[in-house]
Amino acid sequence: MKQKLVRSLKAFINKLGYHIDKIDRNSLTMIGGLERSSNHTSPKSFIDVGASDGRWTELAMQFFPNSHYLLVEAQEGHRKDLELFQSKNKNISICMAAAGDTEGEIYFDASDLHAGLASKEKLEKNCITVPVTTIDLQVEKHKLQPPFCIKLDTHGFEIPILEGATKTLEKADLLIIEVYNFQIVQNDEDASQNSLRFYELCQYLDKKGFYPADLVDIMRRKKDDMLWQMDMFFYRKENPVFESNSYD
Repeated sequence: MKQKLVRSLKAFINKLGYHIDKIDRNSLTMIGGLERSSNHTSPKSFIDVGASDGRWTELAMQFFPNSHYLLVEAQEGHRKDLELFQSKNKNISICMAAAGDTEGEIYFDASDLHAGLASKEKLEKNCITVPVTTIDLQVEKHKLQPPFCIKLDTHGFEIPILEGATKTLEKADLLIIEVYNFQIVQNDEDASQNSLRFYELCQYLDKKGFYPADLVDIMRRKKDDMLWQMDMFFYRKENPVFESNSYD
């Protein structure tokens, strides 16, 4: 009976032009990583920084439907879509600001609605000024409950954001961060403003109590096929998955 029902459902969906596939446990896609992390972590609150129009949160909600989601987005061009998304989901909060290590205002590269970048120094092109806040302040303001997941899609501005989330990191059990194999933000006058390569970020988060746990959405550079970026998942060192050092 169950198999017959599944076949009928698949046939109906195929007629609509869609196709159903079982999630591959080794899939190097975001949906595969989220599915795996749902077996090992249980965040009550997600902080989605660089939320864009909410598409990543919508994906995460498939695996963590009972969590609350705070979507942090600096670009006003996404406000309408985010408010529409919020109107359809009671577990959504919105913060229209960039995230950083202090509250106030910050420069922002608005060249691309889906690939903005915050900067403490004025940028040469398409530079606007936007409000900036910290994750710690927003967690307190929205009364978010731990354990937390922090997701960053912030194009080289990760360290200031994480420095503004010290209290939240202490109660986080999952981090999902877009990382790079190159130093995509370089400041010749102030090296502290440089972005970190992925292995440097791993070292930084090791000191904060996190180990790498997964990687997905690997992207190569078009001109030479070099590894460019990927999304990495980090779990707390205390997570039981790290108790075993054997493959089997």
